[in-house]
Amino acid sequence: MKKLKLLKILSLLLYIFYVFSVIFMIYIKKYNYSAICAGCIVINFILNLLNKKFTYLFNDALVILLELFVLFSLVLGTSYGGYKINHYDDVLHICSGVIGSVIAYIIINLCTNKEIRENIKTVFFGIFIFMFSVAIGNLWEVLEFVLDLMFKINCQAGGLNDTMIDMIDGIIGAIISLPFLLRKL
Repeated sequence: MKKLKLLKILSLLLYIFYVFSVIFMIYIKKYNYSAICAGCIVINFILNLLNKKFTYLFNDALVILLELFVLFSLVLGTSYGGYKINHYDDVLHICSGVIGSVIAYIIINLCTNKEIRENIKTVFFGIFIFMFSVAIGNLWEVLEFVLDLMFKINCQAGGLNDTMIDMIDGIIGAIISLPFLLRKL
C-alpha cells in the first residue's frame, strides 16, 4: 500500500470538515458563514490544482501553510468565532507576514539564478521581500473589508484600529522571517 502524503491527508480532512461546516452553518441558519465555508472548498481545490500544475512555484509545504491559514482565518476565525479569542487575529497576521515573505523568496528564486543573486546587493532582496509581504498584508485587509461588505460579517470589528494593528502584525511577521530568508539566498 502506498504511503499517503501529508498534503493529501490534510486536504481530504479539510474537504470533509468544510462540507460538514457548510451543512452545519445552513442548519443553524448562518448562510453567510456557509458561503465562506463553501468558498474554502473552492480555495482548497485551487491550491491543490496550482500545486500540481505549477510545481516550480508551489510546493507541498507552502500549500499546507496556505491551507492551514485559510482554515484558521476564514473558517475557524470567522465562521466559528475564533477571532473572539484574545490575540487570535494578531497571531494570524504575523503568520501572514511570514507567508508573504516566503512567497517573495520563492519569486526571487524563480526569477533569478545563483549568479544573478550574487551580483545583486542583499539589501535589494530584503527590500523586495519586505515590501511584497506588506503588500500581501494590505491585500488581506482589503479582502476583510470586502467580506464585511458582501456577507455582512465583522472581520474588521475594531475598524481602523483593527486594520492598523493587523498591518503592523504583518510587518512584524515579515521582519521575523527576513533574516532567515536572506541567509538562505
